[in-house]
Amino acid sequence: MEMTVKAANNVIFALRGESQHTILQDLLVIARHGHSLPDYIKQELVELRFDFTKSSVVRSRPNLDHHFDAGIFRIHYNTSSDTAVSPLDTAGIIGIPDYVETVANAFNYTAQIELTELGFYRPPNDNNGGSNHYDIYITSLSNNVYAFTNPESETGDNNNSPFNEINAWTSYIEIRNEYAGFPNTEEENIQVTAAHEFFHGIQFGYDGWEQVWLLEATAVLMEEIVFDDVNDCYQYMPGWFDKPYLSLDLLGNRMYGSFIFFQYIFEHLGGYETIRRIFEYSISYDSYQHDYSHQVISLALEPVNSSFPDALNKMVAANLIMSNDAGIYSYEEADSYRVQVLLPIEETINYLAGDTLSVYNYKLNRFASQYFEVNTFSPILVTLTNQSGPASDLNLLAILEISNGIYEVLSGNMLNIPNDYLSINLAVVSQDTLGNNWNFKLFFQLGATGNFLIPDDFEIALAYPNPFDPALDLMTIEIISRFTQSMDVNIVNMAGRNIISLKNDPIEFGKTRLIWNGRTSANSPAASGTYIIVATGDQNTKSKLITILK
Repeated sequence: MEMTVKAANNVIFALRGESQHTILQDLLVIARHGHSLPDYIKQELVELRFDFTKSSVVRSRPNLDHHFDAGIFRIHYNTSSDTAVSPLDTAGIIGIPDYVETVANAFNYTAQIELTELGFYRPPNDNNGGSNHYDIYITSLSNNVYAFTNPESETGDNNNSPFNEINAWTSYIEIRNEYAGFPNTEEENIQVTAAHEFFHGIQFGYDGWEQVWLLEATAVLMEEIVFDDVNDCYQYMPGWFDKPYLSLDLLGNRMYGSFIFFQYIFEHLGGYETIRRIFEYSISYDSYQHDYSHQVISLALEPVNSSFPDALNKMVAANLIMSNDAGIYSYEEADSYRVQVLLPIEETINYLAGDTLSVYNYKLNRFASQYFEVNTFSPILVTLTNQSGPASDLNLLAILEISNGIYEVLSGNMLNIPNDYLSINLAVVSQDTLGNNWNFKLFFQLGATGNFLIPDDFEIALAYPNPFDPALDLMTIEIISRFTQSMDVNIVNMAGRNIISLKNDPIEFGKTRLIWNGRTSANSPAASGTYIIVATGDQNTKSKLITILK
């Protein structure tokens, strides 16, 4: 009850112009639980056109005097009263106000992109508004509200798609009759509003109960896809980038800035087809019962060999690098985002060779990140310890600038980082879908020269050349160890007989290189054929096949 009352008050304040609260989430809460509200709140909602006579409590349509049919849309408007559009009629169809035609043009272009080019399905028909058109109502709205997409009736299936939906909704859009005081030109505001709100109508046709953060973030992305030159989304970025420690799926204004996650996916992980798959998968996962938003994103990313955690980690690195020329860590419009100075560094670590240093941090939100800067004259070994749950809940990124504008990103819970980089930054990313608020520790100690990933124990990382001809070259065998340990390294023939021992003493943390000249322990040339490198450490034995060719 408390959540429903709060949602109702948010809607009442927003519709009366007493707040700038975003209300899509609240409209869905009222639709689901509105009948449980106290009578005095119900009365206030009735005065704002909410209908309590049906199973879902939704807002009735405005009653406007005129309409104009354009493509799949019917544009409703008034020419008098405080809801009227400007009567200016200087272009286009005589007798249709220019403002109405501008709205019609923006929505028709949006439908061309979102339905025809991107392949999304049209929202379900509703037979309301006097026709089977999708209805747009131009009316007066409270300050700072661009538009509303109102869920109207839960049809279950969408009659305009081949899928068998269970949570499809019909909907209609209310758009304001003027944009005085808004950023951008009036036409630009109408354009991004059309791209954003019609995509809500499309989303409702797949699953009207999908999580609102996903609905809003992808609707902002659609503004960039349909009307890329307007860039109204830039207004959401400062408040998002200066708080990377807040969750990606947090409600409120943050979900608009979370479009950057889907912008990253759009640019690097399958384009609009991945975005479309998200909503196709949402059909099969009943969002009325549970939050499956992160799961359907992972499923949509599988065809491009990615997942929700993978995309999240890559976006976190790209957000720090913020370049339009950094490969998979770039954004096409990075130079225009102007957010680099906003991304906060949680702490700067100055490491001195031989020291050990622990840095503690508390309550990192899920799907969030914290950044650290490292200054060092020596290689470092950094270990991330999750103090609030499994190690896999968190991930450590090392974002390393090789030269001006050229970056390398390492990932894992233990990273060896050489000191020959222009800059070293770390990011801790919370990537688990169930937990919340993690405490973690970063432990710094002296590392090893060379750039390599840390194995669980040790590994035979290299045997080169392979095959090799001892008359022409020597074979280099490289062992990488996570810690100092005893090590036996032998060359064994396919019958299991040891033909030479290359090492029988401890190796240090990091890389150890051994050389084999292709001879046996008796200094005789080994015969052509296949052999096995067998390395035995304190806890494990590893092997690698090699071949001698003569």
